[in-house]
Amino acid sequence: MKFPMSFAWHAGLLLTCLTVPAGATDAALAMDMARIKCGYDLRGLEAHILSVQIEQMEEDKLQQIYELGWRKNAKRFLATLTLNCASNIFTPPDVSSPVSEPGDLIAAEDSGGRYARHVAWQKPLTATNWTAQVAYVDYVVGDGQRDDTRDFLICDSQVATPCMALSVSKPKRLSADNIATVLSMLGKISVTY
Repeated sequence: MKFPMSFAWHAGLLLTCLTVPAGATDAALAMDMARIKCGYDLRGLEAHILSVQIEQMEEDKLQQIYELGWRKNAKRFLATLTLNCASNIFTPPDVSSPVSEPGDLIAAEDSGGRYARHVAWQKPLTATNWTAQVAYVDYVVGDGQRDDTRDFLICDSQVATPCMALSVSKPKRLSADNIATVLSMLGKISVTY
């Protein structure tokens, strides 16, 4: 059973879809778009981007999906990073707006639903020029079943901005060292606001 990952702007009509293979100039264009429209600078991940998919959701929402791959020692990692942004030019966030913790967002989304994500832990992550809160979801329960996941929800801990999600597909089990490797990769993302 596969469960959708719906951490932020998820409802809407799919209008366009573009897949960009790694190494194409359009991957650089997608990273520019992430910086301009989402407020995230992904240049620290550039060498690890395998492909990019951009989806226009509704009129004012854009989703960027980055397939990432890297090695740590002999272990191969594959993951999907999802950014949810406004379609127009990024406006710096209002620093007076309340900031939600990722675990609270997950609990609110799952409240009253058929499925529930288990947040194994939530902790701070100090990245290049910002501080985030990261929640790790290790399994989902619903319909009498439990399915293992390796999902991370990353939210700015000081400014109310759309969160990003990272879902690890390989390796199938994440040890403490593997999780540290994933967090190190997330720490390469910087913000532009």
